[in-house]
Amino acid sequence: MALCAGLPLLFVTVGALPASANPSEPTESGISQSDIDPLDYQAGRYIVVLAEQPIAMYDGGTDGLSATKPQAGQKLDSSRPEVKKYKAHLENKQAAVAKAENVKVKRTFTAALNGFSADLSADQALALAKDPSVLAVAADTENAPDYSSTDFLGLSGPSGSWNANFGGQDKAGEGVVVGIIDTGYTPSSPFFAGDEVLPLTGEPQVGVPYRTDDGNIAMLKANGETFSGECQKGEDFDGTACNSKAPQRTLLRR
Repeated sequence: MALCAGLPLLFVTVGALPASANPSEPTESGISQSDIDPLDYQAGRYIVVLAEQPIAMYDGGTDGLSATKPQAGQKLDSSRPEVKKYKAHLENKQAAVAKAENVKVKRTFTAALNGFSADLSADQALALAKDPSVLAVAADTENAPDYSSTDFLGLSGPSGSWNANFGGQDKAGEGVVVGIIDTGYTPSSPFFAGDEVLPLTGEPQVGVPYRTDDGNIAMLKANGETFSGECQKGEDFDGTACNSKAPQRTLLRR
C-alpha cells in the first residue's frame, strides 16, 4: 500500500514539501509559503498535513484543550481523557477542512501526524495547499527500497575494490571459493521433541493440532479455515514421531 511507504518519508521532509499557506496569510503554526506552483498539484493520492500539532507533540496553548505531549521518558497514553478530547478536536478539524473542498477522507492520522490521506483532484490539492490551516499537501508516493550494496561497500566505481584489487569487475572474485554449509536438521533432535498429536476429541480448537483419520495432522486456524499437513517419514531416519514440533521431513540427505 503506497500510504505506508509515503508516511516515513513525509516525516523527515515535511519542511521542504510544496505546501502550506496562502502567501498573504500565515498558517496557524506561523509558517508561510510565498510560492505555490499549481503544476505541483496534479490529480492523485495525497497526505494532507494540518498545522496544529499532533497528539504526541501538543504541549498546550489551545483554550479548553490540555497538553497531550508525554513527559520525557513516558509513553503516550491514548486512554487519558485529555488525549481523547484533543484527538476528537483534531478529527473534527480535519473533517471540516476536507468538507470545505468536498474531499472524501480515506484515513486519518492524529498521534504522530495531524492529517489525512485522500484522493484529490488537481483543484482540490491546490486549494488545500492554499488553506491557512494546512501545513503540507504531499503526494503519497510508493518508494521501493534499493537492495544494491555494491556502491555502499565501495566495490564499484573507478576507485572501488573491484578495480583497485582485481583488475576490474569482470575479474573480481577470481580465485575465491565461496562455500555454503547447510546441515539441515534432524527430526530426531531433542530440540524438536513435543507431545504426540492425538486424534481429535470434541470440537477443534484454534492452534491445537490433531491427528486425522488418515494419519495426517490438521489444525484449526484463527480465520476459521483448517490447515492440514501430510506427516511423512524422514528420508534418512526410521521415521518421525509426527508430533507438534517435529518437521515433516528432513531437508537434506546424508
